[in-house]
Amino acid sequence: MKKGNVTILASILAIALVAAGVGAGTMAWFSAGPETTGPYVMNAGTMTMAIQTTPVTFSNLAPGDVFGPVDIVIRNTGSIDIWSLAGSMTLSGSGALADKIEITQWDEYLPGYGWQDNLADPQHFALLVQDGNRPLTLLEAAQSYSTGRGEPYAVSGAGHDKVDQWGKYKMYYSDFVTGAGYDQHSGYAIKTYSSTSQDYIMRFTFKFSETAGNGLQGASVSFTISFLGMQDYVSQRP
Repeated sequence: MKKGNVTILASILAIALVAAGVGAGTMAWFSAGPETTGPYVMNAGTMTMAIQTTPVTFSNLAPGDVFGPVDIVIRNTGSIDIWSLAGSMTLSGSGALADKIEITQWDEYLPGYGWQDNLADPQHFALLVQDGNRPLTLLEAAQSYSTGRGEPYAVSGAGHDKVDQWGKYKMYYSDFVTGAGYDQHSGYAIKTYSSTSQDYIMRFTFKFSETAGNGLQGASVSFTISFLGMQDYVSQRP
């Protein structure tokens, strides 16, 4: 009896081992892979711009002299198009001299749009700021507060509480040169660079007024413009 039980148990074990071997060799499920996709990379673009021109000094000016033009060339050196461009002019030196330097030409070249005259209609910038009369002076361009507002004109929270270096109130820190306001057009201010025709240009010509007077002999004034490029003027207006 015991011997028979051993034989039967051994037979069952042998059958089980054979079945296991058959299953391992012929009954496995099919599979493939794994296959992995390449990485989906997300890199932020860049918005950078660079002035392409060097500063200029005009010396020994006399009343009545016309000088310039001065070209300020800006290139989009980043990978994202600049929709709006803002510029804020700052003066250093004699305010009295700045008020006798007339801006006789103030043009802008907008890539894809062409040249635009800021002193002629419909821009007529000279009629929109300071005393509302021509000629537009360098001092008026730097102060750039709207006509009819009076002085001082400060409204907290509305952008009107900004004071320039001469103590005058301005409508904004910066005036848009394209993308909104008096210079609005339907394209980008500066697209990413592919040729010089896509550079933005601001061009000035000046005249030293004949009414300057002897008190301005030896006086000096200089200006700088800080440009700000923006992807979207609606949410980023100063």
